[in-house]
Amino acid sequence: DVCSSDLLGLLVLWLAIPAIGAGDARLLWPLGLSLGALVQLADAHLSLRGSTESLACRAVRWRFVAHSAVAGLMFAGIAATLFPAVDAERRHLLAVIASGAVPVGAMLGAPLRWGGVVWTVVTSAGLLLGVLQIDGLVRDVSVPLILLMDLLVLLTLATISRSVRQRLQSELEARRDRDALDLLLRDFEHHADDWLWESDGQGRLRRLPARMAQALGVGDVQLLVGRRLTDLLRDAEGSAVLARHLGEPGSFRSLDLELPSRQQIGRAHV
Repeated sequence: DVCSSDLLGLLVLWLAIPAIGAGDARLLWPLGLSLGALVQLADAHLSLRGSTESLACRAVRWRFVAHSAVAGLMFAGIAATLFPAVDAERRHLLAVIASGAVPVGAMLGAPLRWGGVVWTVVTSAGLLLGVLQIDGLVRDVSVPLILLMDLLVLLTLATISRSVRQRLQSELEARRDRDALDLLLRDFEHHADDWLWESDGQGRLRRLPARMAQALGVGDVQLLVGRRLTDLLRDAEGSAVLARHLGEPGSFRSLDLELPSRQQIGRAHV
């Protein structure tokens, strides 16, 4: 969105300067659009720093909505002041730019919802002001088309924002459940006598308690991460039964393994 606004402002400058002159005050609108995009880019870099979690902060979200409002105002000024002032060829090019910039900018701001809504309303208002200054068939056809486009864009924004909110809520609930499970697992690892480990779909260990590593004859837990449990217990009595159970989709319990003496004298209960 930021890069698009910056390039859009420069493109409008390139189109308008030959028609109205380099010293015309109306060129402040596209220049402001480009400069505003650079400010938004700097703000995004400082606020997000590679992570979108900062968007959970209300102040950050509304600051980006304000950026959309300023960009929309600059775009509206372009449409309202430059549209009637240029020749027919450049007016046609500006119309093509506007017809794509309004919905595209709205969709890029859709995750914040109000960012997309503000952009759509402000830019379309400026576009309507510019079109209304043109007499004839262009005005009569363009006005209802712009209004229809706005209606469709706003309906789409509502659908996208609802979907984004539902996804974020699901991710938040999943994160809370995952954090609660991690707490339970850590508590179990430190206070229970049983082994509790986590493995991937290929049976490679991803997480295991320190006492499990010690029972297997290894002092550093990280040395066992990525290794198959069945390979580590290959010499234990009952390992074939364990391998068979781990290869089946069903659950199992109360399986005793006799560990070899080089690992630990005793039995492991799985």
